[in-house]
Amino acid sequence: MALEFQFGKVSQFETGSSTRGCIRYFTKPLLPIQCIPLRNALPGIQTVGGFSQTVFSVVGCCFVAKLKGSGQIVKTASRIDIRRIAKANLLELGILRNGSGGLGAILRSQATPGCIEGVRVAPLQIHPDDRGFFEEVCRLGQDLAQSFAAAKNVQFSAALSYPGTVKAIHYHLRQTDLWTPVLGQFQVMLYDLRIDSATFGQTNTCYTGVLRPLQILIPPGVGHGYKVLGTESALLVYATDQFYDPSDEGRLPWNDADICYDWETQRK
Repeated sequence: MALEFQFGKVSQFETGSSTRGCIRYFTKPLLPIQCIPLRNALPGIQTVGGFSQTVFSVVGCCFVAKLKGSGQIVKTASRIDIRRIAKANLLELGILRNGSGGLGAILRSQATPGCIEGVRVAPLQIHPDDRGFFEEVCRLGQDLAQSFAAAKNVQFSAALSYPGTVKAIHYHLRQTDLWTPVLGQFQVMLYDLRIDSATFGQTNTCYTGVLRPLQILIPPGVGHGYKVLGTESALLVYATDQFYDPSDEGRLPWNDADICYDWETQRK
């Protein structure tokens, strides 16, 4: 029996006999993160009682059944085509060839379904008055900047970009970014390059700025970039948990054909 599996959902199955046991989810081989009854995952398939649990191992996006206690894992060829781009220690990055493209999930809050693993979003508090406005960027050790308190080389930077500017696609192997839009309006794109991530190959978009002040935490291995929207320049202030290191930064074309992100103005 083999189950086609993609990004946390069973999309197709094949079986030549009775289907038994459970589906056990993996992000890495033999590292289960969730176990659910097969009858709940695949409506219409009957389980056989009195049978010991069936465990599934993963190769690429294909699960192959083995009996509990068996020392043999039946392997199959990977069902996905990955363009590998970088590797450092345990972090390996790649891109799904011929990806679905588009905008992906539109992030409006941390609770948005489809949010890339490790990406965090939080609202910013703006305090306006007759003189202008005040806005805190972050407090190290609190909220989205909690992990920055332990970092020895925190760096703060600012980038001013003119209307229509696209800066993308960048990624880091070790560095975590904390983005705070201060002026203007941004279309932020995120793409999960981490091959071992549960959300590998997924895309997110976040519209943020003075009209929707959101702070974004971007972990290592997540490709990122932005486009300045509207007719005014935009200012991004961002913190990183290490000093800038060119050897840690990677770049991909803004219009990478496999990521196929949609930078166009939406006409609908």
